[in-house]
Amino acid sequence: MTALAAQITHAGTEPFRVGLIGLNRQGWHLIERCLSGGPFQVVKVYDVIEATVACGIDETITSPDIDVAWIAHPIALQSDGLPPDLIERLLTRGKHVVVEAPLSLCSKEAERLMAIARQSGRHLLVHSPRHADEAIRQTLAAVNCQELGAILAAKSISLSYAIPPVANTEQRDGTPKQA
Repeated sequence: MTALAAQITHAGTEPFRVGLIGLNRQGWHLIERCLSGGPFQVVKVYDVIEATVACGIDETITSPDIDVAWIAHPIALQSDGLPPDLIERLLTRGKHVVVEAPLSLCSKEAERLMAIARQSGRHLLVHSPRHADEAIRQTLAAVNCQELGAILAAKSISLSYAIPPVANTEQRDGTPKQA
């Protein structure tokens, strides 16, 4: 996340104020990482499904309290009930936007959104949350140390996204969720 923060210009030493859109596994991981300090602080949360979230999508888009809108699920799938013009609306209202890959299923749409980001003077970053997974990091370390020689091909099969964040393993009262 620090490398990501370095790509976004920000005045001052305060953390980037994040409007988190999506409380899936990646969203909960982001909240947990922000709580442990660092360059980001979650100040607003919106989720289509989670009934406990008190912030609406329009409030998230227009809020002056947000520097970065972090869309914590693949917006290109459009199966989540979010407005189809969400990224454009965020950029034109002065928000930097981080979106989980893929940005779009159409290259022309991705290029259009990148052009809007440039015109707005904002950053549009496509994040691949899989890079933080332990299995991916171990594989990259093995490749980089070159003990195995030249890697000509690799295949990865994941049966699970990752270890769920603490928030997904406990109920609201703190007792473990039943599988």
